[in-house]
Amino acid sequence: MPEKAEELKGKKLVDFVNHRQSSFVAEYSPNAMRYFPLNPVDEEDEDPSTEAPIMKANLYHNAEDSTTLPPLPERCSGGQALKAWNYAIREGVPTGGRYGTEGVCKPYYFHPCGRHANQTYYGECPLAHRTPQCFKACHPYYPVGYNEDKIFGKTAYQLPNDEKAIMREIMTNGPVAASMRLHADFAFYRRGVYINTGGRDRGGHAVKIIGWGTENGTPYWLIANSYNFDWGEKGYFRMIRGKNNCKIEEKVVAGTMNVEKYL
Repeated sequence: MPEKAEELKGKKLVDFVNHRQSSFVAEYSPNAMRYFPLNPVDEEDEDPSTEAPIMKANLYHNAEDSTTLPPLPERCSGGQALKAWNYAIREGVPTGGRYGTEGVCKPYYFHPCGRHANQTYYGECPLAHRTPQCFKACHPYYPVGYNEDKIFGKTAYQLPNDEKAIMREIMTNGPVAASMRLHADFAFYRRGVYINTGGRDRGGHAVKIIGWGTENGTPYWLIANSYNFDWGEKGYFRMIRGKNNCKIEEKVVAGTMNVEKYL
């Protein structure tokens, strides 16, 4: 990447990216940079991923529970994906889901924010949320007790920096959590196979790799993001595979859950 490309911002960055390559399309939005952390995480502080874990199996776990109870005080300020998996093994996590979900112990605490097409508007996004007080109890209308509802982790591990190993894990146990470096051009991603082309490193981010494929001879990972459904390819994006782009293949975390009672 040319040195000057790292300093580009906004529409100049988008124009540069679209002119420089044809693998993906960037689209300018004045609000795109809201996706990035206020205080970027240094690489040396990552351990080994930068946000809460992405659990597997056809069950929602409660991300709020595992990120507000000790011993995970860092939340998004350093990265605790593997430790969160270990928390699930040690303490267990109750069933959860999106904000307002019924029929689960603890739906997600925070409502969606900002304006999004064909979605309920709850209010604008604050610069930061205050960590809610955590109660070890289910929603009052949920018929199952908190301890009875818990799902416990079985195993937790970090995968080697190896494309085939990551693919094998997804085929065997399902999606994996991956840490990546955020560069400014990522915020403007619209569609295609993302390859970092410009913009400064803005910190770390955790995503869920759910599969892979090839488009016009370019191998890619298929990845679920957390920027809502109107970002990228309906909330997903594709990233070039096998090149460790944005260091996404370096810090992949996975595990298994004890879900036998749900089978």
